[in-house]
Amino acid sequence: MFTRTPALYLSRPQKTTSRLLLTLSLAFLALSLLAQNGSPKPFARGVASAPGQPVTSSVLDINLLGSYASGIFDDGGAEIPAYDPATKRLFVVNAQGTVDVLSIANPASPVKLFAIDIKAITGGTPNSVDVKLGLVAVAVQLEDEAGNQLPGLVAFFPADMAAAPTAPKKTIPVGALPDMLTFTPNGRGVLVANEGEPGPSLNPEGSVSVINLIAGLETATVQTASFAPYNGREAELRAKGVRIFPGQSAAADFEPEYIAVSPDGEQAFVTLQEANAFAVVNIGYATVLDIIPLGYKDHSRGKATLKQYNFNEPPIGKTFGGADLLFGGLSGLFFEKEENGKYIFVTVPDRGPNGEETAAGPSFCPIM
Repeated sequence: MFTRTPALYLSRPQKTTSRLLLTLSLAFLALSLLAQNGSPKPFARGVASAPGQPVTSSVLDINLLGSYASGIFDDGGAEIPAYDPATKRLFVVNAQGTVDVLSIANPASPVKLFAIDIKAITGGTPNSVDVKLGLVAVAVQLEDEAGNQLPGLVAFFPADMAAAPTAPKKTIPVGALPDMLTFTPNGRGVLVANEGEPGPSLNPEGSVSVINLIAGLETATVQTASFAPYNGREAELRAKGVRIFPGQSAAADFEPEYIAVSPDGEQAFVTLQEANAFAVVNIGYATVLDIIPLGYKDHSRGKATLKQYNFNEPPIGKTFGGADLLFGGLSGLFFEKEENGKYIFVTVPDRGPNGEETAAGPSFCPIM
């Protein structure tokens, strides 16, 4: 049976990005991974190589090909995208209660086809979207009149719909405040992080829903990975370093936020950010296996020290006027290694490259 077999494999979670100007930028990556021997593993990142043989990769080349502006400012106008390669469509959640459907058949000029009015169709608010094998799944949050979280649902739509739908193809009930969902890579299921945030008078339990699509959408079933077995073990969890508010049960206090997966696809890892921990979930059994604390920083060891390094912005091109086009500020920093006494980091520009100096100030006009 499905409940006895870890038949579902979780796909790599999609990264969400909120932009102040709410402009959805479409960037395409050209990444060539070269390997002389071996073949890719089905659920592992990168390319496998023969034992003892390193995998080499070319330089990552990122170019902006086009963008789409939602026209909504400072109100969640373009938050979570999901791309369907079969239809060349992008499905984008926004805080206005809709999922915008964009065509990027020509990525240099994205076109909005229509919007799925989730609010009108379901009475709820869309929080997350994913697409796989011709199906679009939308996590929908439902509330009562007082603002308390009710059990939510996942609404399914065909990816190739010709126009804005008036009803979902099917809805599946899930836990309170479904905040993130993802299809498994083989399309057999959907995993949902039900955050279960407290409201004015109710504090619903957080959970993880596992929707089984093995027999098709019409006969889909759902199981819930509950944290209720950890109720009564709060003192034990706190001793391990898990943060639980006083007077709250573990199940009521844990708020699943986001899902990742193990390389073999049998276990999911679900962040419980308010608890400073993450949960390990067996996907096939829909069971929480463990709660792992993330630890604390010991400030009693004294004040932190700061060492500053000068960063000389490298030129990456020329402006139309022939001036150097500099790298720009940094957004995020990943420490890769130490080599010959030097620290090597990986980063990306924050503000973008500097622009051409004009009488009115800098304008962006690079020659790449």
